Amino acid sequence: MLILLIAIPGAYAFGRLEFKGRKGLFYAIVMIVLVPEVMLIVPVAQIVRWLHLFDTIAGLWLALLIGGMPIAIWILRDNFMRLPPNAEEAAMVYGCTQFSAFRKVVLPLATPAIITVAFLSFLSAWTEFLFTNMLSTPGGGWTAIVVLFSLMNPDHSPNWPLLMAASFIVSLPPIVFYGLIRRTLQEALNF
Repeated sequence: MLILLIAIPGAYAFGRLEFKGRKGLFYAIVMIVLVPEVMLIVPVAQIVRWLHLFDTIAGLWLALLIGGMPIAIWILRDNFMRLPPNAEEAAMVYGCTQFSAFRKVVLPLATPAIITVAFLSFLSAWTEFLFTNMLSTPGGGWTAIVVLFSLMNPDHSPNWPLLMAASFIVSLPPIVFYGLIRRTLQEALNF
């Protein structure tokens, strides 16, 4: 997932590295969580149009990244801060570089949090309605929820059997994904 490729190094930097302005920058990123999603639609739409990504999957990815990145960084930063620093230092004593210690020690210890963020990001993207509805047309790529909404016919009563079957199908991937990672999520909660 694209969000993990960006959030993991960012959260690691905020949680484990010392640099000037670290706290201020972190809190500025996390403050985006406090902004209602509907207030972000105009700036995000302007960015998507400026990049000529309107009605594309890449444009939706960008919108979902902007919305999901602060929460992902927040969760992963907290997890990286709680990991014991001596495990990483011990790996470096035995010849690992900082990057290899991160890859061989920190990432395996952070796996439950990473899987949790992956699951939350998937659920957020799977149920995304506002950005998808505003930034794309039927041919440009819709999320499952917008397709489900499009089955509601405003002119006459909806086709209930079709709507219920589509609702069942749309609900299956999150249920299956949760079933596969349930134990890892429980480990993350017990950390």
